Amino acid sequence: MKKILVAAITLATAMVFAVPANAATGTFKDGPYTATTTDSGTCGNNWAQDLFTRRFVVTLPGSGSTYNVTESFTKGRFSTYAGNSPGGCETGLGDTVPEGVTGSFHGTFGITVTDGTFNPNGTCELTAYTEGGWSQCDTAGWVHGFFGNTATYEVGVFHFTYNAAGQGLTYHTWTNADTGNIGDIGIAP
Repeated sequence: MKKILVAAITLATAMVFAVPANAATGTFKDGPYTATTTDSGTCGNNWAQDLFTRRFVVTLPGSGSTYNVTESFTKGRFSTYAGNSPGGCETGLGDTVPEGVTGSFHGTFGITVTDGTFNPNGTCELTAYTEGGWSQCDTAGWVHGFFGNTATYEVGVFHFTYNAAGQGLTYHTWTNADTGNIGDIGIAP
């Protein structure tokens, strides 16, 4: 009788605490992925080469087939190309930046993913970059790898801060955000 009672209590406890996989709550975290990309400024030119790590956090559960994802860009470093500064056509109005200015940055994307099904066992689909002959995990590859190829996404919120001390610059900090750009990294005309 004692064995039957213990078995019944164990079964009842398991039934109470069993949660379907699609009802997961909390967050799912993935990364870091090391990446490098060119960075465009307000004049439409590529003003720097960036090197950084990216991490993803999914808020669970999604609402139907819509999920909120935060992509963080950390340990960011950049090196500039000569030309228009990042804010040169908006905040700097004519500022330029010399070749080889180095600095740091960090930022986030607030991403809405729709028409996909979250798979916590997914893997990032690597994107091939033909100009450099390498592949890396980027935002699109991560979304498709964890939500499927029917998933679409939109970056609704973004905020990046760039800093470069000294180096003969007039301006040392630029913020690039969905709410507006502030400052610049460059030399005044």
